[in-house]
Order: sequence, then structure tokens, then C-alpha cells
Amino acid sequence: IKFIGKKNIPSEPALFVSNHQSSLDIPLLGSLTGGRPHIWLARSELLKSYLYRLLVPNLAIMVNVNDPKKAVSSLRKILRLSRQTQANVMIFPEGARFDDGEIHEFFGGFAILAKQSNRPVVPVRLFGANKVYPVNPFLVNWHPITVVIGKPMVCADDESERDFTARVRQWFLEQKEG
Repeated sequence: IKFIGKKNIPSEPALFVSNHQSSLDIPLLGSLTGGRPHIWLARSELLKSYLYRLLVPNLAIMVNVNDPKKAVSSLRKILRLSRQTQANVMIFPEGARFDDGEIHEFFGGFAILAKQSNRPVVPVRLFGANKVYPVNPFLVNWHPITVVIGKPMVCADDESERDFTARVRQWFLEQKEG
């Protein structure tokens, strides 16, 4: 595993925003906080699995992206928790795992959180995790993983959440596997 840009990880609480290729992404992203507390957001669809239904709600704030009222409620909860604690917030804005190596459309919830919490967004592009541990794996494969940590980005006062989401996503599109 090769890490590029670890110096970009701020000492103050931030929102870590990453593409999502594999179940390995969770420990990879979590390792960047150096043991500091962090809060995850997870899609409510995970609750369809009995095992996930037992585990995930204890580890993450569930977000129902198909119900705007419930999604806003989850954003309020994460905002409240982030204000009460010094925990980092971990988000996969694509909303699901994609093992094709491409960057997909982003949900804009992280931009709302960034603006409301006044926390910087740390973009993290993962390469190769989808080849090591694909979505429906039988075996783990040997392949290099590269983790690119970008400079923290702040949503400007005059910047809309939509524009900030597009700017952050553009950073992901510009990254190339090292």
C-alpha cells in the first residue's frame, strides 16, 4: 500500500471524502485518522443483510438516500455529532461501491456538512483496492493499492453546495494512479 500526500491530513477534525471500490476502503480510510475518533455514514440498504443489520448501525449513521426527509434527518444527526465531538467524518459520496475504477456521480450531502460544520474536506482517491478485494470476492488478490490524499478543500462562503460538490469531484477525476 502506497500513501501519497499524508502531509495533507489536518490535525483538526475534517470530513474525509473518498471513492468506494471495495470493503478494504473502510480500514484504508480509517487508518488515515491516526487512531482519532471518526464517524461513518452508510447507506440504509445495507440493513437488508442480517449480519449488517446487527453491526452497521453500531458503527455508522445510516442514510436513506431514497427518502429526502430521512436523508436530511441523517445529515442533521451527523452535523450534531460532529459539533459535539472532535471526531472526523468519513463519507463515500458515490453512495455505493463501484469496482470499475471510475469516479461516479457524487451525492452532495458532504458539501452541506462541510458548509454547516465549517470543516475542511480531505479528498482521498483510492486506486487498486477493487483489484485486491472486489465487490463479490471469493479470494483476495495480490495487487498494489495507492491512496492519494489531497489538500483540504473548504467550501467558500459564496460557493453553492452544488458547485463545491463539482469542484471536489473534479479533483477525483484529475487524479491518476501512481
